[in-house]
Amino acid sequence: MSLIRPTARRLGLLCAATVAALVPVVGAVPAAVAAPAASAPLSISYSKPSPDAPLTRGYSTSTIDLAVANRGSTAKNYTGLLEVSAVGPRGLDTKKVTVDVRSLNGPSAPARVSTSDHGTVEAEFSPLHSAISVPAHTTYHWRITLGATPSFPRLDTGIHLVTSGAQDTVQVAPDEQEGTVTDTVSGLSEASPALVPGRPVPFSLSVTGDADSRFTHTLSSTVSLYPPVDPYLRPSVRLQFLDNGQWTELPTADGPYNWKLPAVAAGLTPGEVHTYQLRFVEDAASEPRAGDWQANFSVFTYQDSANRPLVGRADSSIVLGSTGD
Repeated sequence: MSLIRPTARRLGLLCAATVAALVPVVGAVPAAVAAPAASAPLSISYSKPSPDAPLTRGYSTSTIDLAVANRGSTAKNYTGLLEVSAVGPRGLDTKKVTVDVRSLNGPSAPARVSTSDHGTVEAEFSPLHSAISVPAHTTYHWRITLGATPSFPRLDTGIHLVTSGAQDTVQVAPDEQEGTVTDTVSGLSEASPALVPGRPVPFSLSVTGDADSRFTHTLSSTVSLYPPVDPYLRPSVRLQFLDNGQWTELPTADGPYNWKLPAVAAGLTPGEVHTYQLRFVEDAASEPRAGDWQANFSVFTYQDSANRPLVGRADSSIVLGSTGD
């Protein structure tokens, strides 16, 4: 039986492998050894909103508990800064959203709320504008209270929260009011003739969609005339509108001096204008009056949805002329 004798090269390789197996690599960390607990970052979390329902503009608030936990073995700093932004195309300021932050068990300081330069609202609740030190193995809690004011942007759908990278969102219910309009009365001035039987007073009303308005409902306008009360005058007045070249009587609504105009079709967009040609007409049988008297009138435009929100208004006046003693 013969033996294979190792060459000098093979002996060198075997010795090198043995040394490599016995000498640890400098700086290597065994896989089974965890990183030191002191390096663990802060853990930040939000509770569910209470109540757990979308905010309603101007009518409700929502509270969220913020937890900042330090599970490491050394104290760590937390910014104590909450940034609030809108979910949608528009920015926020302190007139559109309300924010408050109160401590439940951590360092307590009144929240300093301001509008940033980039369309967000910031709430700073750290004492003395410094970072909050969170001790090791400690969890601090704060309670955030949010509200959407009536001027919360119509096209935005929520409020986004960010603090030290941790994010959350609170939904805002869709606004029933889909926009606003500008009502404009034209054709009347101090030089306009006074209203008397046989001499109508014409004017026009323009309804213009404002920016950010997208009406999926029809719009209805009413005209309300306010005759003088001192002396008490009750003229017999009608309102007509020009329809395909013909003057047509408008029906009264809720009294003899309130008239409802034909509705503006659904779909009015920003900058789109709907114009009515109107005129006041006084009947010959109207009570006689001495002298000229100013009578104010208003135009109200409503969105034809469930609660009929008022979306536009204009005010003007005419003169009731003398018709004799």
